[in-house]
Amino acid sequence: MVFGMNQCKKNVETIAENTGGMNITLHVDGDDGGSKIDVNPTTGTVAFEDGDIIYVASNGVYVGKLTRTSGTFTGKINGATVGEPLYFYFLGNKTPSEALTEGSATSCTISIEDQRHGLPVISSGVSSENLAAGTHSYTTYLYNKCGLVKFATSDIPEAITITGMNNTITVDFSGSGSFSSSSENGGNVILNKASNTVRWAILPVQSEVTTAQAAAWGYYMTDAFTVPAVTANMHYTTGVAVPTMNVVEFTVSAGGKKVRFSPGILQYQASTTTWRFAEHQYDYVGEDNKNVSSTYAGWIDLFGWGTSGYDNTSNDENAIHYQPWSNSTNTVNETYNKYGYGPSSNMTDKNLVGTSANYDWGVYNAINNPTRDATDPAGTWRTLTSSEWDYLLNTRLTSTESVTANARYTMATINTNETPVKGLIIFPDTYTLGTPTGVTWGTINAASYWNTACTCDGWTALENAGCVFLAPCGYRSGTVISYPGIGCRYWSSTAINASQANDLKINENSLLPTSATQRDYGRGVRLVRTTTE
Repeated sequence: MVFGMNQCKKNVETIAENTGGMNITLHVDGDDGGSKIDVNPTTGTVAFEDGDIIYVASNGVYVGKLTRTSGTFTGKINGATVGEPLYFYFLGNKTPSEALTEGSATSCTISIEDQRHGLPVISSGVSSENLAAGTHSYTTYLYNKCGLVKFATSDIPEAITITGMNNTITVDFSGSGSFSSSSENGGNVILNKASNTVRWAILPVQSEVTTAQAAAWGYYMTDAFTVPAVTANMHYTTGVAVPTMNVVEFTVSAGGKKVRFSPGILQYQASTTTWRFAEHQYDYVGEDNKNVSSTYAGWIDLFGWGTSGYDNTSNDENAIHYQPWSNSTNTVNETYNKYGYGPSSNMTDKNLVGTSANYDWGVYNAINNPTRDATDPAGTWRTLTSSEWDYLLNTRLTSTESVTANARYTMATINTNETPVKGLIIFPDTYTLGTPTGVTWGTINAASYWNTACTCDGWTALENAGCVFLAPCGYRSGTVISYPGIGCRYWSSTAINASQANDLKINENSLLPTSATQRDYGRGVRLVRTTTE
């Protein structure tokens, strides 16, 4: 199959009757074993690979699907009508949102929003002959129903999302099988990355969009751009020029130090010793943190202070609870390190900095980053100090006149797919979006019982404008979890004494950036990266 050129010819070689349905074998003319999902965007060529799925319809209803194995599509159909043609649909291996019942389903809907891991080619065709009982040979062409569009961007390693597109496709199995498209979730499409400056997307047939926006984690843009009208089988190689995107920054000191936040709360899986950032800013583990152990196969996001996995017991004999899954609350040494977490008070550096920096989760570990589909090397990220949390939330000046002067944070309830999540929205130093549709501002820069309200689309707009959201991760003592979903505490890198460190404490009626807490308690970790010293 080639975009903008010839379509792809397919042969349905054998259809043999069997009990409970008909077995179908589909051979692909010219199939070179290449990957249909990893379509070559430069040439527009596509080819099938094992695991690809083709859906089959007959007389207006879905009758089964074929899966490619060892170079051949095979499967069983039920409810097909003899004497009628067969219709074939390749849906980019995207799973329909509905459960399809053979012999009765008349349509299906798929989302093509996330294209990071492959370009979802959408195509269909009809058999050249009607279905006949027994063995018979069939031929069809699959015709591309979408266009392949190139985007030229700034040099950005993170995934880039464009907004305002049609990103949902509905297939009508009745008649000849028509396609329609619509826009959901703000019309987001996450582009497929060829390089830091070149991206591609499969887009359905749609009119010209003159108000498209682009977003990437840690960046924002203020200028809209135009995506040309898309036609079926279009191969647009000129490249849609995406305006320059600006780095989202947050000032954390009077001296002007600026940081970028990680894309989500830090998570750890003990069974594989894997670190990652949560996929969404509003994600948190909650009650399952009670399962914390050295072999737990689930994910945790509440950690004792300084539990990066760094073993410094040869120099600091009291820092014995350094593993991410450590949950002991027993006394170790009253004088230097009461609970055995983080650097002891008799060390040169008592905070998670300097000679004790490896106790910091971000300094010591490589972390899987979903916004880049890559692993950030150790040392990319770090934990804010207590004074930096305080400056960020209580002191810094911001350019947020479109909301109110010097807006720094607001306690909010955001709606994620009909599920309300309470947490803290932090405005970037520069915010120009104003009040997007779906957002109702509550109290700014003060505790407010989470009374800023955001719909799913409203939060998406705020996030694309650079806002950070601290999820309500709750907190842990031993294996007891408290207040998940309605409160949160996040570590700083600052020690107070042999038994305590500072954390950020947030609940419905208070926000304390320099709260004191025991080091053995489990708290959330939201890392940052310094951009300007």
